[in-house]
Amino acid sequence: MRTVGNLTVHEAPDSPKWTFAEVDKCERTFTGPYADLFSKRPTRGAPMEGSGADMLVQDSTLKRSKGSQGVLTVNLVGGNPSWKGGPDAPLKVTVEIDWVAVSKDLRSHPMYHYPEDADTEPEGVYSNDPAAWMRIEKWKNETNLELRKQFKFGTGAIDEILAPNEQHYAKKILRGVESYNVYAPIVRKTTLLSKKPSGSKAGFVQDPAVDAEYPDGYKWLKTACRSTQQQDKTWQLAEEWTGADEVDADLYPAAPTGALSAAKPKRRKKP
Repeated sequence: MRTVGNLTVHEAPDSPKWTFAEVDKCERTFTGPYADLFSKRPTRGAPMEGSGADMLVQDSTLKRSKGSQGVLTVNLVGGNPSWKGGPDAPLKVTVEIDWVAVSKDLRSHPMYHYPEDADTEPEGVYSNDPAAWMRIEKWKNETNLELRKQFKFGTGAIDEILAPNEQHYAKKILRGVESYNVYAPIVRKTTLLSKKPSGSKAGFVQDPAVDAEYPDGYKWLKTACRSTQQQDKTWQLAEEWTGADEVDADLYPAAPTGALSAAKPKRRKKP
């Protein structure tokens, strides 16, 4: 805000008032003719002369005082003039670690696992090979309920019966159990920025770009990236990474060059 000609608009002696925290705040107070203050009120979401390019106007309040005079109070948020971060640096970063349930087909449970290489993979307690799963499918398609209850299925003149390992799976099907839950870690990062972020993408393999501890032993897929403009014109960037035992490289590529976020070193923690 400037004083033009003989106008008597000026900043109060005790202004500005700074608050230095995760997001810097600045309160500036101006006095002068009410009409002049009204016409000169700053634009919300824009920088204000004398406050630094990274401090943005959040709101302003104008009230009358004696006679035709008024008092204008302007609140700004962002990075103070001595801040070296620049317009693309975060004003505030929040990291969350969450665990979510993921439903998987019961057939994929480790207790039914049939190893392709028995020397390097553990065999499930109730391991079923491909032929066993074909027999189970025939049993599931059996229309004779009495045969199904006996774990049998008709193949012509002779009824076949499922093997013990196959029956273990079939009993769960009869109880209506066809899936089970595994729990996957999710790393959420919320970043407050003074300007709209660029390069916001998801759907690729990338370790969580956070300066915080997160579970080790997982492959990470970036599963969300959302930009939202706030009321004070700052931008909030919400990113998520989901951990998995394996990520299919044929379906999910590595992180592209310049993909958000990679500004901070990562720290892992053993689960």
